Amino acid sequence: MNYPWFIKLLGGRNNLCALAFFFIAAMLLPTSTVIGQDQAFTYYDEAETLVKEAYFLENGLPHGQYLFYDEQGELIQKGWLESGKKQGAFVHFFPGTTDTLRLVTYERNLRTGEALSFYKSGALAQQASFTADQLTGLSTSYYEDGTVKNKAFFRENLPHGGFESFHPNGNVAERSHYLAGKLHGTQLIFNENGTLTERNSYSFGLQTGPQITYYSNGKRSSEIHFRKGVKDGISQSYYPDGRIEKTGTYKKGLPEGTFLTYWEDGSLEEEAHFKSGRPRGQVIAYHANGQVSRILHHSNKGVLQLSESFDESGNIIQEAPYLDGSLHGETVNYYPNGQIEERIPYNNGELHGKYVRFSADGELQIERNYLRGRKTKEKIHN
Repeated sequence: MNYPWFIKLLGGRNNLCALAFFFIAAMLLPTSTVIGQDQAFTYYDEAETLVKEAYFLENGLPHGQYLFYDEQGELIQKGWLESGKKQGAFVHFFPGTTDTLRLVTYERNLRTGEALSFYKSGALAQQASFTADQLTGLSTSYYEDGTVKNKAFFRENLPHGGFESFHPNGNVAERSHYLAGKLHGTQLIFNENGTLTERNSYSFGLQTGPQITYYSNGKRSSEIHFRKGVKDGISQSYYPDGRIEKTGTYKKGLPEGTFLTYWEDGSLEEEAHFKSGRPRGQVIAYHANGQVSRILHHSNKGVLQLSESFDESGNIIQEAPYLDGSLHGETVNYYPNGQIEERIPYNNGELHGKYVRFSADGELQIERNYLRGRKTKEKIHN
């Protein structure tokens, strides 16, 4: 259907509120004519073929109708200037259309009053208010079907006061509070069904106190304590039945002391010890049957030196030496019968030296030479 130009200008039949706003703004526009005015242009290119702005000059200052184009020559903004300053309603268009993207009112170059943004369909996308170019009061965003997306209060361009966001089905997604642009107080996060999934506490933008997450059945899934924005204190995660999955303590953001991880049946899965964020001694992991699955050996400075891996029967399946956190030396892989499967040479994390592979009964199968990560020679044994 073909709509009158003023309907298209404002984004179609859905923009009734924008239409009313446009007519009110239009009545307030100055009525100066272009008689005695010089037209001026700015350009995107040095050859002055791609017009960027078109306006009139009066007494050397931009005055009257103002048009702004994109680099494809499409009008994307229209408004009015008085003595070089924006005055009245400025309309921003979707590129290639006369559908309104945004409608803003200016008073002597300062955004003032209600500002509206729209979807290309014409549906209202956002509604906000300005005072002396400062975003102030309630700002509301909408999904294209008209459902509220979020609501926030502003003061001097910063969020200040309550904030709520919503899922497309209308259920609350988040409730929080801001103070001068910073989260302050309790933050609640909800899933699409309206069930609480996370609770946080903030003090002037820094996370403080417990962060608690929840399973969909309402049971706690984790609890992590914060102080001044970093982890500090006990940290625990839980299985759905309430049993502890992992537990440890942080100090000023770094792990400190013993960290334990458990299988769902309550048996130990991993044990590690930390000091000032660095692992100390051995980090030992276990199979579900209780057999050791991996041992990581660390220096006194917390640097990994050796990794040993074992199968569920307790047989060693790999030895891997490290230097300064990188594989260094000969990594050896084993068959379950204890025979060597591979000898893999590393130098500071790169393959370097002679690689060999054996069959399960000890017969040599492959020989390779590496130089700084690049294979230089290979021999296959039948």
